[in-house]
Amino acid sequence: MSKWEMVRLGNLITQLRGVSYSPKDTSDVACQGYTPILRANNIQDDGLNFDNLVYVKNNKISNNQLLKKGDIVICASSGSKNLVGKAAQVIADTNVSFGAFCKVVRPENIYYAYLGNYFKGKGYRRIISDLSAGININNIRNENINDLTIPLPPLEVQRKIAETLDAASELLEMRKKQLAELDKLIQSVFYDMFGDPVTNEKGWEVRTLGEVAPVIQSNKNINDDKVWLLTLDAVESNSGNILEYSYVSFSSIGSSTVKFDEENILYSKLRPYLNKVVIPKMPGYATSEMLPLKPIKTIIIRDYLAYFLRNKEFVDFISERVSGTKMPRVVTNEFKGYFIPTPPLSLQIQFAETVQKIEEQKALVQKAIDETQALFDSLMGEYFESP
Repeated sequence: MSKWEMVRLGNLITQLRGVSYSPKDTSDVACQGYTPILRANNIQDDGLNFDNLVYVKNNKISNNQLLKKGDIVICASSGSKNLVGKAAQVIADTNVSFGAFCKVVRPENIYYAYLGNYFKGKGYRRIISDLSAGININNIRNENINDLTIPLPPLEVQRKIAETLDAASELLEMRKKQLAELDKLIQSVFYDMFGDPVTNEKGWEVRTLGEVAPVIQSNKNINDDKVWLLTLDAVESNSGNILEYSYVSFSSIGSSTVKFDEENILYSKLRPYLNKVVIPKMPGYATSEMLPLKPIKTIIIRDYLAYFLRNKEFVDFISERVSGTKMPRVVTNEFKGYFIPTPPLSLQIQFAETVQKIEEQKALVQKAIDETQALFDSLMGEYFESP
């Protein structure tokens, strides 16, 4: 329960629209006379990611659209409800701008770090989620942000709250990095045991992916009532961790979804997300962006196949062999025809056992992450919950 006055956010901020541009105004590489542009995919849970930028002619961008320290970049429009409302704060003045599907909240009469923490909260995301379920689906208007209310303590208290929440966030990010390091350890073990999977330096017997892990056809059960639905947005890159399943009615999932079970592997077909490889822990349905594979147990172990598909060399190779312009995706026949080294099963099993031990360590780190997240959420509720 907040003990401070609740103030309308529109009285404390300025909102800025993103840069509109056409393909003829852009460059894929940095060059003179062009400014880098952030897009919705650059907004991550742990902050802004400056990879995969597009560069736009300077005459398309006003000085006011260059990002400043404290600005909060928000995904304002997207085909995905999971992306709409996602926000991250700018930590320093930049010579970077943002695209038309984003908007910026610029703090004016409020401490920037205090406001930035508000946009990390579940309360804010819940409000945006409620909006996206109604007439404003997949699009945030200025009034949706302006009409939010936030507790407004004295400036010095805002600073102290921000310091406390930032400390919890830093601890959370440190533990997430520990988890990422354990994922890197698995990749390192993979290379030590099997060598470079693309050059096949150890000379293992090779077979096509279609031979060792056929693509399964959807075998939908029309008797299903409620089903688990997995979307690409709910899969973490590199690790393949499933962040969220949706439990939905069977009639709502559409004809293009595919059924999978615990024996399958799911591989993302879309080029920006070719490192999203999922080993499911339960059966369900996936959207059509996921390719379901069934490893043949007498030839290949799931853990070996999953980490083969995640390695950078394979991702780089397959990303050059996609079709389509707006949303390039893997050509299934090209994918099935790729030759994959198949080391002896005994060695693959040894790798799977090592992975299991590392996964046990990851589970301990994940438990610490969950506890820290619970602490952060509790503090957020204490500071930002409205009466």
